[in-house]
Amino acid sequence: MIISWYMAKIKHAERLTLVLQVLRKKALDGKLEKCKFFTQVAFLGYVTSKEGIQVDQFKIETMKNWPIVPTITKVRSFHGLASFYR
Repeated sequence: MIISWYMAKIKHAERLTLVLQVLRKKALDGKLEKCKFFTQVAFLGYVTSKEGIQVDQFKIETMKNWPIVPTITKVRSFHGLASFYR
């Protein structure tokens, strides 16, 4: 997966051109139907769009509805996960 993101469309297009040139030079290709250009993309718990990079709200809702954890080990695990999205 390749993600290239810039707020300015001109910079984004320049970076995209560079990425495609490198792919061509290395004889790599992709399927056009799997490509998204100038749209919103969700990746690793974040959403990139023309508004910027934001935490995926689905992840936040999932943590809000997380079941109560019964052991200290699971509390520590959940705390580490929740701290990542803070």
